[in-house]
Amino acid sequence: MTAPTRGRLSYRGRVASLLEVGTGFHPELSGRENIFLNGAILGMTTADIRSKLDEIIAFSECEAFIDTPVKRYSSGMYVRLAFAVAAHVEPEILVVDEVLAVGDAKFQKKCLGKMSDVSSGGRTVLFVSHNMVAVRTLCRRAVWLRDGRLVEDGPAASVVTSYLRDAYGTPVPTEWSTPESAPGDAAIRIRRVCVTGADLDADGLLTMTTPIEVRTEFWVLDPSRRVHLTYHLVNQDGIVVLTSGGASAARPAGLHAVSFTIPGALLNSGAYSLNLLLVHEENRLTCKRDSIASFTVADTVERRQAWVGREPGVVQPPLAWHEAAVSP
Repeated sequence: MTAPTRGRLSYRGRVASLLEVGTGFHPELSGRENIFLNGAILGMTTADIRSKLDEIIAFSECEAFIDTPVKRYSSGMYVRLAFAVAAHVEPEILVVDEVLAVGDAKFQKKCLGKMSDVSSGGRTVLFVSHNMVAVRTLCRRAVWLRDGRLVEDGPAASVVTSYLRDAYGTPVPTEWSTPESAPGDAAIRIRRVCVTGADLDADGLLTMTTPIEVRTEFWVLDPSRRVHLTYHLVNQDGIVVLTSGGASAARPAGLHAVSFTIPGALLNSGAYSLNLLLVHEENRLTCKRDSIASFTVADTVERRQAWVGREPGVVQPPLAWHEAAVSP
């Protein structure tokens, strides 16, 4: 927290804030004692805290450890207890800053539900986050700040789209002007690698539902050699997600182009790079160029009353589930 250089803040009503895990907690005190301490800091009377104590403890899911010093709590337990206290202050304005990054999917869902209840009850939630799915899901209005200055203020969906477009942009083609400067071998030299959305929407973003086209242009220098191009798609964790290769063929000299499309609703969100391999006569690797192109897949789907973090997994296809009653 830093003092403002200038400006003025006006508000009406009681303000409760959850700005950092464990703010206002004393490590030597138990969870129960810290409920009273933190509640008092947030403006609750002792009578208010006593009347809501059981409800706060139940919401935090820390009943078994409520009389244990919080210095022995994990960060997840800290935030559970801290959020439980702040949520039961019943403030007119609730300030929440990124704390939902801590905690499991079940508790995050509970917190989002509580914040939705607060906002639907005519009160204000000021939610600060880099999780665009959470912002889009929870908020009706969004304010985008950069270096302390206002960039955009408007409907959450519109501001989130602008933010993602600015952060990710459109993948820039990788290209070389002459065969002499281009990667390759004596038979083939790469002129251009371009990653685009096969069916980009008006937002211009590569999202989890966007089919992604990879187009490669190359010079054939030796038409007698049979060559095929292979790509390894690698995610941000260095894991090869998939491999795709074209047909091995002898091509006439000149400029050629090949392309393939990664289906939409397949890749998980995150950053990806493409490694290119040139293979002669089906089995002889003559050139390998790592990270010859890169792109980012954004998650922009609203998820009401559900987990809004990034799901684990290399791919994230929407699989059909079928349910039916079973006779005993």
